Amino acid sequence: MFMALGIFALQVGYVAYSTFRFLLMVQGKKLAASSLSFIEILIYTIVLKFILENIGDILNLFAYCLGFSVGIYTGMVISEKYNARLERRKQIT
Repeated sequence: MFMALGIFALQVGYVAYSTFRFLLMVQGKKLAASSLSFIEILIYTIVLKFILENIGDILNLFAYCLGFSVGIYTGMVISEKYNARLERRKQIT
């Protein structure tokens, strides 16, 4: 059960990082995007290791899939807040 929760949390973080990194990449922020990609792939490798070691546990697989969908949502919320912050900065200057 604890492994499934860990997989879920790591997967949410991985996908949220991935979504946000993509936004930075599109904006041309090379250093920030490449720095986030390091953390992103580190999390991905850890989660994949847990999944492959326990491939028969359906709860871990479910946690992985649910973490992916929640991560997409989380990444979109972070991106929206980041874009709103950028817009406020543009209005000030």
